[in-house]
Amino acid sequence: MIRNECYKLFGNRKLLLGLLGILILNALYFWYCSRNDSFSSSGYKKLTEDVKDLGESEALEYLNTEKRNALLTMMGDEDSLHTVERSYPKYEKNLLQEMNLYQSLAMEYENVIGYPDYIRGILAESEKLTLMQSLFGADGREMKNVKKTCEDYSQLTGVTLHYGRTRGISSALALPSMLFLSVFFAVLIPMLLFTMEKEQNTLPLYASMEYGRGRLYFAKVIASLIGILIVNLLLYGSTIFAGCLLYGFPEKQLLTKPVQTLVGYQQTALPVSVGQFLILAYLWAVMVSVFFTLLTVFLSVMFSSSMGVYAVLSLLVGIEGVLYLKIDALDYRSAWKRMNLVALADAPKCLGQYRNEYLFGTPVSHLLLLLIVTLGAIIVLFSCTYRILDNGYGFAPRHTERRLVTRRKGRFANFSGHHTNIFLHELTKYFRFNKIGMVIVVLAVGSLMLLRPYQQSFTSLEERYYVAYLMRLDKVSSAEYDTLAGEFRAALEDERLQHGGEPSFAKKEAALVNIEEYIAYLHTKPGAVAVDSRGYSLMYTDLKMNVILGCIAMILAILCGVAMYYSELASGMDDMIRVSYTGRGRVLIRKIVWLVCALLVCFLLIYVRYFFAVTSAYGTPHFLEQANSIRDFAKVSRGQSIRDRIILLGIRRFVGMLIASIVAFLAVMRTRSFIIAVAIGIGILILPLLLCLAGYGFTASWVLNWFFV
Repeated sequence: MIRNECYKLFGNRKLLLGLLGILILNALYFWYCSRNDSFSSSGYKKLTEDVKDLGESEALEYLNTEKRNALLTMMGDEDSLHTVERSYPKYEKNLLQEMNLYQSLAMEYENVIGYPDYIRGILAESEKLTLMQSLFGADGREMKNVKKTCEDYSQLTGVTLHYGRTRGISSALALPSMLFLSVFFAVLIPMLLFTMEKEQNTLPLYASMEYGRGRLYFAKVIASLIGILIVNLLLYGSTIFAGCLLYGFPEKQLLTKPVQTLVGYQQTALPVSVGQFLILAYLWAVMVSVFFTLLTVFLSVMFSSSMGVYAVLSLLVGIEGVLYLKIDALDYRSAWKRMNLVALADAPKCLGQYRNEYLFGTPVSHLLLLLIVTLGAIIVLFSCTYRILDNGYGFAPRHTERRLVTRRKGRFANFSGHHTNIFLHELTKYFRFNKIGMVIVVLAVGSLMLLRPYQQSFTSLEERYYVAYLMRLDKVSSAEYDTLAGEFRAALEDERLQHGGEPSFAKKEAALVNIEEYIAYLHTKPGAVAVDSRGYSLMYTDLKMNVILGCIAMILAILCGVAMYYSELASGMDDMIRVSYTGRGRVLIRKIVWLVCALLVCFLLIYVRYFFAVTSAYGTPHFLEQANSIRDFAKVSRGQSIRDRIILLGIRRFVGMLIASIVAFLAVMRTRSFIIAVAIGIGILILPLLLCLAGYGFTASWVLNWFFV
């Protein structure tokens, strides 16, 4: 059985191709994150090559000197520039990134050189706190915590660190997508092994076997474990390799150095080497994946529908994520932040930090407590699921949750009303069987948490001056723009004589030049007026937010599209509809109506709230004026207003959601599987949209990307 289950998993070419594509996308996302860092990975790689032959103290002195010279060059101090021997920047595109590069590498050397002093400082502070608490009275718990801290860090006394080029490894371990992908595959693998057979109604065959139920469960769990081991190894290995390619490969002896050599891991109290730490991080990630796998299996057994599994998992992880992100570390509720599923899944951060928790008044290592709780949860989930399956509940095509909770009919059994109204039947399927209503509720809560209120902000001093000029233009008619611009120029010339050497003057002059160009543009568009377009531009030029909202919209559209005929396909009722001469069209029309209604609700929750979030901060200046008053709409005809363009933008995105749902509907009709149809929709619709974040501008026209970005 184990061999057969492994063949089902690894013989799935779609899964293997999807895994390969996700690993490539993860590497591209890593490269994109490195580009948006305060300095470039290529500059870091070159600089570390130049200083690798220097001693640690010499390298630190060299970096501080280079940082000072770059600062002098940026400030343009003529009295001190004669001390600068070469031109800057050398490694980066601008001086600010150059300074950040020198400062970051200098801090790495400082942490390595000063590590013994860091340990002595922790022990000295602990001893000082112990003395003060003994003199003035102290809580016994705090005294125990101080004593335990001294004991844990005392084993690192005498450890001397030597610099190693470790940023590639530490950046790979800190990559946010690592956490998401590890949990994603931990959920996907059991869904493929358990849910697909359940959808095809082949599991009841095993229920008739007296000893086959438990053996099948063991075989599927072991196959899932093998898949988890391989996927996490590929994920961690490929990401670390990509990090080393970007930031430079470390020295051969790095794996034997203390883990505190890694950038950002100086505070850990684990007395292990870098190689041992990577093994521990991998095993921890595997343990977390096993937990999520067994949780998914348990939910798959409890729910007859895959939608119920997705909804419960999304709700659970969403609530845990909100607690993890929203609660401050110093809050009295911080235990909910630390003992958390999201915190548990972040393996490098769990292992790389030192923290104690109080258990019945005794300080216990946070890491040890998480380990015990997770292993206990794994044992409980495994045992409960085995017990349920051994009784044949999870294999039955009926609703397992109903058989476990009650066998008698409840007072809400007649929710459908025993009528023949097709509209109400389809509504019942959406909200009762396919759990679409639950998903929409989860989306509503998620959108409220995701979209924070906007506040007016300025990206530069030049933009601040530009907006100030626009506000003055807004008080006059378009015929007076040239006169007012002349007054601006005259006032600026007077200011040049008094404050021409100040940096702010150059910004003000650049803003005025931009205003003059804008006025010249407005003269080419009869009827156009000066408009502050910052709020409007967020709706169509904010790539990151447009991609995030587009992904959420398409996920909901895919789920709604798959849900159109999934209940009929799972139960075989599509054959009954197909033989009906007049019923096919009637059912399809009513399904399309409910699909459009569901998509409309999703659209309102996502985009309309985003529109009000932006306009509440920036307002709607000249909302009814010509759209070509904004330079981004220069090619728009004179008859269209800004309001019309915003409405057309909303229609375009709604049409994109409708097309995405149709693609998902065709996929589920072809594959007859919920999970495969969702995977196809994600692969051909959402992944190309995510590529836009990697800096590939040409991907904006791929598939449905044009509708959302």
